[in-house]
Amino acid sequence: MTRRRKVTLAAAAASIALLVAGLGAAGAIAGSRMLSSNEDSKAVIDDAAAQLGVEPEALSAALKQGLKNRIDDAVDDGRLTEEQADRLKERIDASQYPGLGLFGRGHHPGA
Repeated sequence: MTRRRKVTLAAAAASIALLVAGLGAAGAIAGSRMLSSNEDSKAVIDDAAAQLGVEPEALSAALKQGLKNRIDDAVDDGRLTEEQADRLKERIDASQYPGLGLFGRGHHPGA
């Protein structure tokens, strides 16, 4: 797979993740109570990976790395401390994804 294709897939995956986060925030998924949030997350990753023609593990790893890259950017921009970044990255590694879109809106996790 070419680097351009990987970048395109990663961008598509990030867009899907943002869409899912928006739907969750709106209560569309949570309101149904049909699946637990872990089952929802796995189902979304599996579905998105199938649509992109990649393995779910590869998509999940790319999303985790994308989140970590955003955290690093927030540290570089002074929006997060190293300590906050470390805690967020630990949550990502434990598959406990922090809310998306928090950086730069006056909310500093753990502050």
